[in-house]
Amino acid sequence: QIEHIYKRLKSWYYDNLFYNLIGYKQVVSNYKAKINEGFSSNIKDLLSKTSNAKVLEILQDFVLDKVNKTEEEINKLGYKKYNETFFLLLAINVFPQNHTTKGNFRNYRFDFYSFIDEEWSLEHIFPQKPNASNLDVKDDKDWVIQKIQEKINALTISEEDQLAEDNYKALIKEVQTNQEIDSTKIDFLFDEIEDVDVLGNMALLSSGVNSALSNGFFNTKRKILLRKVNAGSFVPKHTIDVFSKMLEVKADVAFDNSLTVWSMNDINAHLESIKENVDLMVTKLEEA
Repeated sequence: QIEHIYKRLKSWYYDNLFYNLIGYKQVVSNYKAKINEGFSSNIKDLLSKTSNAKVLEILQDFVLDKVNKTEEEINKLGYKKYNETFFLLLAINVFPQNHTTKGNFRNYRFDFYSFIDEEWSLEHIFPQKPNASNLDVKDDKDWVIQKIQEKINALTISEEDQLAEDNYKALIKEVQTNQEIDSTKIDFLFDEIEDVDVLGNMALLSSGVNSALSNGFFNTKRKILLRKVNAGSFVPKHTIDVFSKMLEVKADVAFDNSLTVWSMNDINAHLESIKENVDLMVTKLEEA
């Protein structure tokens, strides 16, 4: 009996489809159990099933329950619906889809070990207003200066506005010389996106990466993630595609050409990409 269990576990481990399905179920179930101060293990339950066909059906149904959502349901996801959004984006990373490859689940193997060890979690792409008093904006220098200049251009010739202009010009010099900037001086930058909690502004980032860039703008985060990729570190595929704007979108919306700025248009394109990705994923899961 032990030999039979070993062989069955081994066959699941080396089959990418079973490996990814079981891994996803374990992460989601144990995440829920952790919240409830417990621990859930599904392997024993799966081993009690007589056939792999039945196990596959159980695993498919589990993932479909987390991802098979209507357009209206997807539109409502975001940071305020943390668990649902986290589970959906995790599935998109574990079962990557695109219109070119149509996604073959047996050709891709997700790195659950790194994902758990590095504590990847749901985070904002365009940041919330920071709690930190000072920010390092040197990677986003051009964009920050452009936005400050726009504030200057909107000023009138009043005495009060002349003082504001002097302050903005002094701020530009601080940015140009790579100084850390008092976050209160650039509060207006965080008003660029009306609602940062929407699904189109969400991605998975590791705790280590996010601690270094949680208050950073898009280009800062992109550069840190690229350094991780170049160093051979694990970064989920969807996260890489988001920060390089390589996601495919068939809808009548496209990502902006700039690789250094994340805009409202990018958020909308990302949302449409997620919807299309989910449709493809559901189809492939039902066929698996």
